[in-house]
Amino acid sequence: MPGTVYQWNVSCLPEEGGFWSEVSTFIHTTQTDVPASQPEVHPGSFLQVDCEEDNCRGILLFWKAVPAHLRNGPITEYHIFVEDTDIGNETDITVTNMTQTSLELRLEPNNTYQVQTSACTEVGCSTKSKHITIAPQGKGVSPPQDFTVEFMTDEEPGNFNINWQPLHTRVVSYTIYWCMRGENTTNSTTPLDWTTVAPNTTEYNLTLPGLSENTTQDYMVGISAEVIMTSSRTRRASDASQVTSSGISWSQCLHISGNIPAAAPEVLHMTSDPSTASIDMEWQKLSCLETPSVLTGVLVVYCVVDGGDTCTGPEQSQMAVGRGSSYTLKDLDTGHTYLIKVCGVSAAGNGPFSAPVKVDLKAYLALMYTVLIVASVLLLLLFIFFCIIWGCCKIQENTKLEISYPKNKLQLLQHCDYVDMPTTHPESSTSGKNGTYRKSGTDKERDLDQELEDTKLLPSESYRDIASIRMRESLGPKRTHSCYMGSSAKKSSLEVKPINREKIGFTQPSDTADPAYVIVAVHGEDIPREQLSSFRSHLPLP
Repeated sequence: MPGTVYQWNVSCLPEEGGFWSEVSTFIHTTQTDVPASQPEVHPGSFLQVDCEEDNCRGILLFWKAVPAHLRNGPITEYHIFVEDTDIGNETDITVTNMTQTSLELRLEPNNTYQVQTSACTEVGCSTKSKHITIAPQGKGVSPPQDFTVEFMTDEEPGNFNINWQPLHTRVVSYTIYWCMRGENTTNSTTPLDWTTVAPNTTEYNLTLPGLSENTTQDYMVGISAEVIMTSSRTRRASDASQVTSSGISWSQCLHISGNIPAAAPEVLHMTSDPSTASIDMEWQKLSCLETPSVLTGVLVVYCVVDGGDTCTGPEQSQMAVGRGSSYTLKDLDTGHTYLIKVCGVSAAGNGPFSAPVKVDLKAYLALMYTVLIVASVLLLLLFIFFCIIWGCCKIQENTKLEISYPKNKLQLLQHCDYVDMPTTHPESSTSGKNGTYRKSGTDKERDLDQELEDTKLLPSESYRDIASIRMRESLGPKRTHSCYMGSSAKKSSLEVKPINREKIGFTQPSDTADPAYVIVAVHGEDIPREQLSSFRSHLPLP
């Protein structure tokens, strides 16, 4: 083989008989050649790490050294090729430390990269390895969840029992990684090794030489998931050769079987739901130190109490299977107070219980009655509010305006800006006398106006213009609703109100139209009936 050291041991035997000669040793190294293989990489043999620079993504790349029988001579350097596929730029990074099997890369967070490796001798370099595709940050696949590693003390030889939750259907494989633990969780003191398992696998037993209960914490075990890449436009799977990975996710805990949980889960909150006769619970997950063995579930123990902390009935329990942190306690009886406590459970038994918590599960009908009472009170308050608003409007509508005319002069005494008289204006000089009340009139109506003028129920001709102007300025065409006309000399007045035109079949008048009025009350001294009749005939009619 090229680049290989060979040793020959030579001894001679005479052809005609005799003895073997002493052994002569010859050492020869064959000519060096380029490596027959590349440093081995895997689609998931990288780890996401922190990057101290701005707009930077840290990736720690791992590879395996070229096997000795494929090196074809001493390896002098490694080459790491990093291609930014978004801009088509490739960077060649040279590694000259032959004991190094990892390299930290600083990448753009939003770009896609392909990474390859190559090994070189003094003669030349090997071909490039298969590429690793690193998806943009936040767009790649997530690692498997609920990943646990437990050393099985009751099995020979000792092995790690590894479990995880499956991902979606695009997964093509899962990969288990291991190495000896270094100073931190991202470095290893031995080269990284891995094995690939089928996509329908959720459990794997890893046997390592020299593994024992005492050396368990010296190891690091991780997992990755590999999936077929999808098109960013169609969201369909692309070429099967385009595989990307979640990268390595290290197990935070290396458990040892045969132990019970060392602490109780801390209950965060409980919420009762009378409509379903259930209680929703949530607790804090136990840490690695609190669960020396893998947690198989959380046991919820509860009973009914009457005000105190003593159960009035038998304790019951339900099991929240798995390593979740929430559970819904079902099939309860409403109208009771429950005392609830929880504990962690492993294959070896139950851990300590948490402090008991009391939760009221009110009767559903009582809750409904409470809701109805609250809704009724709110509706009543809303009704009272509208009644107050409506009453204020009616008070404003009934505010009075008195018109008095001592000594043949018209005076307007406005007491409220929200009251109005029917204000119209003469359309011609022939209808000037009734301009305050009508737009026009016949000769007979003008004669009646003169009669009202003489009885002081209409302004005289000499004050007509002033009265009309003051009526318009003080009242305006849009005010209304109640007014008084009267004589301060006779201490008499008439109360006039508008007619609701809608109630008698008329549409609502426009802003410039005169409302219809009627006399609703006479105050003070009696006014002759004929004068009232004449005045009434001059009011706008519906």
